[in-house]
Amino acid sequence: MMLRKRMNNFIEAVKLSLETQNWYSALILGLTLPDICGRLKSPDKGSKERYIDWFDTYIKDNFTFKRPHLHYSFKADIFIEIPHDVISLTGNDCYALRCSYLHEDREEIEQQKSVALDSAAALQLQIDLFCLLIIEGVDKWIDDYEQDPDIQARAESLLHIKEFN
Repeated sequence: MMLRKRMNNFIEAVKLSLETQNWYSALILGLTLPDICGRLKSPDKGSKERYIDWFDTYIKDNFTFKRPHLHYSFKADIFIEIPHDVISLTGNDCYALRCSYLHEDREEIEQQKSVALDSAAALQLQIDLFCLLIIEGVDKWIDDYEQDPDIQARAESLLHIKEFN
C-alpha cells in the first residue's frame, strides 16, 4: 500500500546513512520521521503536539527504566523498595533536540522552549541505535495505521523523488 511504500523511502535512506556511517544524515532523517508520521495521522494538530504524541506512543518505552525507590515504613520499621519509572528521553525532550539540531545545528537543547531536562542532566545517544529505534517505531506505526484510508490518501502527498536517466 501507499503508506508503507512511501515511508520505506525514508526508512531506507536512514538505513543507508547508518551503513555508510553518515551520522549527521541518519540523525536528521531519524529526527524527522516522527514529524512525518504525526502529520499523516493528525494533520490538524500542531507539529510539536503531533511529534510528542507520536514519540511518547512509539519510542518512549525504550527510554523508560524501572529504578528502585526506598521508602521507610515507620509502622513496619523497615525499608520498602518501590519501583518507579525513570524516563531518560521523552517526546518533549526529543522534540527539543529535533528543533535545536534541525534549525540551529546545536547539540544543546536548553534554549528550546519545550525542554524539560534538568540543566545538569546530559543524555548521550548512540545514533545508530537511536535511529533503529525510530525505524522500529515507524514500522509499528505503519502496522497500526496501514488500513486507514485517510492516512493512505495523505501518504500520496509525501515527497517522492524519481530518477531520470
